[in-house]
Amino acid sequence: MSNTGDHEALVDPRDLLLQTDWNAVEHCCPDVAPATPVILLELLDEDPVTQGWALRSLVEAHTRQQAFPLRAGLLSWLGDSVVEAMWQRERPYGDEEDLEAFLDLAPEFHAAARPFLDAGCPEVRGAALGVLLAVLRLPALAGRIPGHRDRVRAAALVEGPYRRRAVDTLSCWGEEVSSLL
Repeated sequence: MSNTGDHEALVDPRDLLLQTDWNAVEHCCPDVAPATPVILLELLDEDPVTQGWALRSLVEAHTRQQAFPLRAGLLSWLGDSVVEAMWQRERPYGDEEDLEAFLDLAPEFHAAARPFLDAGCPEVRGAALGVLLAVLRLPALAGRIPGHRDRVRAAALVEGPYRRRAVDTLSCWGEEVSSLL
């Protein structure tokens, strides 16, 4: 807001984004400086799908700046993909057969992530937990819930990148989670 006499004028965020010299300011995505205002403008779009893609673009641009173990990145991608597929299943706008075929692989995803739940690298452990939390919401893995219940409860109790996913998983299992929110 800028003060103009007795009035306060609102600054149009679109104008501000377009007038900023993105190459001259420090921000999360310097390698995509020309695209930064376009991505940020898409966050202001009326269409929630456009907003979602914009957010994904920002996250992807930001994570390219951070070094992380490849295994952690792949596990994180897998867990996020499972969550995204479950979300799209509820709001289908694509080929439902492909979504179901992907989600039918949940036992294989579980088997792939399970060995890394106790990995020495905290990023890998966390990403494996992210996969576990995603796939344990699926009916195909209901029989494996008891073996992971304590781990999921522990993840729901501590601040971290997968806390919300752990709370959602417990809720999906029908557990009371209001004290965790």
